[in-house]
Amino acid sequence: MRPPQFTKNGVGDDPIGETYWKIEHGLRFTGMPSFKGTLREDQIRQIAYFLKHGSKHLPPAAAAMWNEPHGD
Repeated sequence: MRPPQFTKNGVGDDPIGETYWKIEHGLRFTGMPSFKGTLREDQIRQIAYFLKHGSKHLPPAAAAMWNEPHGD
């Protein structure tokens, strides 16, 4: 299995706590590692929040890149 593509298969409808858990612990058999030892708790929380809400507030150029289709 491939790592989850959060920008393609959004997590905006997931509870922030679930996204936080995925980032902190990783997802087994997907190639997505745990970031618990790499990122601080507040950094993981910021990423989870961004994936839920932040992309709506990006400048136009960044939003265009964020919404760009990704190859499979």
